Amino acid sequence: MKRKLIFSVVFFALYATASAQSILENDTLLAHFVNRTIVDRFDSSRLSQLSVETTCIAIQTDLPERLIVKSVGQFPVKVIPKNANLRKRKNRKIIKGTVFNVYFKELGPDTLDVNLAGIHYYIMDRKICGEVECGGDMGYIPSGRFVHNSATGLWDFISRETIYEERCREYEERFRKK
Repeated sequence: MKRKLIFSVVFFALYATASAQSILENDTLLAHFVNRTIVDRFDSSRLSQLSVETTCIAIQTDLPERLIVKSVGQFPVKVIPKNANLRKRKNRKIIKGTVFNVYFKELGPDTLDVNLAGIHYYIMDRKICGEVECGGDMGYIPSGRFVHNSATGLWDFISRETIYEERCREYEERFRKK
C-alpha cells in the first residue's frame, strides 16, 4: 500500500511537470515508464527463465543512464546507447546475449506504449547473427501501456499480460459468435 502511494505521488509530480509538453519530450517521465515496464517484464517469476549465461539485463535506449533502474532481482541493468556498435570489443571471444531495445508509441496525448524488443545476438570474430523476439500472432501487444487517468491526474500502468488476456477474451467472444 505504501509503495503504491509513493508510486502515485511520483507519477503525479511527474505529470504536473509534463502537462505543458509532449510525453515524449519528458525524459524523467519516460524513464519512470521504462523502469516500471522493465520491472514488470523481469519480475521474480520470469527472472528464472533467463538463460544461465545471463549476467545482466541489457537495455538499449537514448534516455540518460542515471534515470534507468540499476537492477532487477539479482541482475544488474546495463544501459547501452542507441548508437552503440555491438561489434566493437577488446577481445576476440564469442559473445552471446540479449539486448532489449526500448521503443515508444504515443497513441494520443493520454496514452503511451512502451515496448521492450528483445534481440538475441551471437558475435564471433567480425560476424554477428541475431534474431528478434516475435510478438506472437495476436497482433500488436506492447510490453506496457500507460494511460493518463484524468479523474486522479495519475498514469495507470497496464501490463502486457493484462492486454494479452483481454485480447484472448476478445478472440473467444468472436469465435463464439460464429
